[in-house]
Amino acid sequence: MKGRNSIQFRIITGLLLILLLSVGVSIYLTTANQKSNLLDASQRTLAVNNEMLNTTIRNIMLSGEAPIANRTMEDFRKITGFLEFELYRTDGSTAFNDYDTLNFVNDYQSMVMFDQTPRVEGRSIDTEDFQQVLMNKTPVISLNEDTREMEYYFPILNFAECRVCHGDDEFIRGVSHFRISLDSIYDQVRRAGVLMAVYFVSVGVILFTWILLLMHRTIIKPVLDIGETVNIAATGNLDIQVDLDRNDEVGELAGRVNHMISGLRERRDLELQNKVIETRLEENRKYLDHIKEGLLLLNSERRITGQYSVFLTKLFMREDIAGLSLADFIYPDAERFADERRDLDGFLEMLFTNKTADMDMIMSINPLNEAVLQLDQDNE
Repeated sequence: MKGRNSIQFRIITGLLLILLLSVGVSIYLTTANQKSNLLDASQRTLAVNNEMLNTTIRNIMLSGEAPIANRTMEDFRKITGFLEFELYRTDGSTAFNDYDTLNFVNDYQSMVMFDQTPRVEGRSIDTEDFQQVLMNKTPVISLNEDTREMEYYFPILNFAECRVCHGDDEFIRGVSHFRISLDSIYDQVRRAGVLMAVYFVSVGVILFTWILLLMHRTIIKPVLDIGETVNIAATGNLDIQVDLDRNDEVGELAGRVNHMISGLRERRDLELQNKVIETRLEENRKYLDHIKEGLLLLNSERRITGQYSVFLTKLFMREDIAGLSLADFIYPDAERFADERRDLDGFLEMLFTNKTADMDMIMSINPLNEAVLQLDQDNE
């Protein structure tokens, strides 16, 4: 059978599907794991950098150098990968955008009076992550895969040295916000995915070719050879056999096919023998139909077969002879002729089972040898 229904086509299709599925799953799992590891590393790096930057800004602010803090933050924003770096007050406005905090500090303490310096552009923030930091007082990391960006919100706590100038009314002074680009990470994952795809496809093609050749050698070709042998046997050549000597499932199949062909050959020979036997039986039947003697044939079970003379049915005045034991046929009265029946059964047992004694000796003890049967019509 050709086309899509052939075993070879199904095997190739199945192997291709398995190969594609395996390669796809392997690439997906590997790239996903690599991406997860890179993002985790970026989060840890961002947290460390944030802690370092916050410490730097805090130390600068403790020295009362707000302009230096602003310039430092501006320089941080120029670092490759940093999209945003800002300090926000708890109300969501950017730090250093007005003089409210400066005036509060000058009014709260009288040790140092800070001068007014240039302010930054004012902005505000009110995102869900920002509010979550204020509520839980813990850092929040947000990943946006659509824009390939990561945001980090870190609470700026009101430490003891900070409370000297800012008072102790608030536990959190503000929120440090970072936003970085993850383009380099995604590009790295993409390049790794392409490299792994090339690798897995190359290995898959080699593996696919090897499996296909192995399948063709161990399964497809032997099956085709078995099919060809069956086709030849179907034409009537029952002397053919599958030439395959293997101790596996295909070898077992070949053995069964050979056994089937041998069985068909034996059946053919048996049919020929049966035809010969039937021909002989027909000849015997003609002979038995015309002979004027009472002849019958017993089988191995000591019962009368269908081969008996017509004269016998007329002599005994009955047609239901076939299938009867010889004792039942000759001595139908079992109680009256118990001894005769026993002697007859013993003789037949010896006749059918003894293979060494001389036949003349066996026939000399035949209980019917000199027996006289009284028939219903009073004839002997």
